[in-house]
Amino acid sequence: MATVDIDTTIEIEAPPERVWDVMVDPGRSWRWLGAFGFQPRVGQRFVMQPSRRRREAGDLTDAVPCRLEVVAPPRRMRFSWSYPGRPSTDVAIALTPIVGGTHVRLTHVGFEALEADLEPSDIEIAVAALADSWANETLPALKALAEEA
Repeated sequence: MATVDIDTTIEIEAPPERVWDVMVDPGRSWRWLGAFGFQPRVGQRFVMQPSRRRREAGDLTDAVPCRLEVVAPPRRMRFSWSYPGRPSTDVAIALTPIVGGTHVRLTHVGFEALEADLEPSDIEIAVAALADSWANETLPALKALAEEA
């Protein structure tokens, strides 16, 4: 199976430095990323709670373990992302200045590592759900926070 990676973008009407500040602020990271225990340090372990309802209640049931791999202010952040007991995938967020704001590109790659453990149809369903969540929840939440800052 040729696994498809996720690649999604959004434009934010705020300079990269402001977007970066929102991205790495531990007090706001749970609001846009669903991250608990986040600190902007390479090697930092944290968990992501994809369920908005659970996140708002502080419930970490089924949260996804992550590890910060790259912190390059104010342009790039990368972290591992894995379901418990499964190989890690990688999420990278890159900020590029544009006229009037910031172009944000999120990529989520490495799903081929799951092919040994999961059926291709299960991987396709998971990738589609993740792509939808990154594009329609996570990045718009980042945009809203950065533009109000």
